[in-house]
Amino acid sequence: MEENRKAKILVVDDNKEICELYKTMLTAHGYEANFVFDGESALELLKHDYYDLILLDIMMPLMDGLNVLVLIKGDPKLAGIKIIMLSAISDPQVIIQAKQYGAYDFIVKGEYTVEDSMEKIEKVLNTKEK
Repeated sequence: MEENRKAKILVVDDNKEICELYKTMLTAHGYEANFVFDGESALELLKHDYYDLILLDIMMPLMDGLNVLVLIKGDPKLAGIKIIMLSAISDPQVIIQAKQYGAYDFIVKGEYTVEDSMEKIEKVLNTKEK
């Protein structure tokens, strides 16, 4: 990523309040942020726009986040996008599975403060490719 360019972050979550909270937080930290409410909309958006990082919920209508993760990581044009799962699910097996599918990290909603989430986001954005 170029030094002068703000990172573009996409929040994919069916909860409008979560999307607005993260967009406000990310924008306040100098990032360009957008959100959509389901996996199909995210995949459609990614056909036309590139993001440096996606915060991806698991439980959503139409298509769950793990399926979206697999599709993104399986597409050579999108595979380089870093993904942090953002979910109320705290099952260790689901977290392991998400990381096996290519997620960089996992934020369990309710277990992390906004500040903790920002630390994880900035850490992942500053991580060199796997």
